[in-house]
Amino acid sequence: MELAEGSLLDLLDVYLTEFGVPFVAEHVCHYLTQIAAALDFLNTRQHNLGGTRVALRHCDVKPSNLLLFGETAKLADFSVATQSTSQDWYHRRAGTLDFIAPEVFQGRLTDRTDQYALAVTYCQLRGNRLPFTNTPSTFQSDYVRPQPDLTMLSPPERPIVARALAPVPHDRWPSCVEMMNRLTKCTAESTKKPGPAGLGSRVRTGAKR
Repeated sequence: MELAEGSLLDLLDVYLTEFGVPFVAEHVCHYLTQIAAALDFLNTRQHNLGGTRVALRHCDVKPSNLLLFGETAKLADFSVATQSTSQDWYHRRAGTLDFIAPEVFQGRLTDRTDQYALAVTYCQLRGNRLPFTNTPSTFQSDYVRPQPDLTMLSPPERPIVARALAPVPHDRWPSCVEMMNRLTKCTAESTKKPGPAGLGSRVRTGAKR
């Protein structure tokens, strides 16, 4: 396998160390739009496995599982990924609790569960914090996500990410790519800022998780 230069979590550390700020919106959109396309591909019921056409849910989208190869970001760690034949599927609870969607606490997966985790990832990369502060350390079926705190984002970004974090899966965006395209468009007019150069020489961690 090819060796990654690091993860988006590693790159966030570079931003904080060298610039004193998290990712600027343009750079987050550049990388996460690539991840969004991969998630939409996986979550479409088009994969022939064992003679059955299924969709694949990654179930653990987070910055440390998004690896960098130059300017390309790739989705990694499919250890808890699962296949599904429907948009809404009962399944064992799995994933990183800080990032998972509300339905996962109830033992369900949908075609928009990964989108929720991608939106939480966007928040962490943009603001160096998560939108929730009271996430339990173990799975609790009665846990209810509070309203997300999106003050780490600019006002134009907030309603877009808020929709992706809707408690009801079908209230979210139809696809991850649509969410990222809207974020890219709304931040395109903001001031361009330099990102860390020479990533490969500074973030040489391989497939760090």
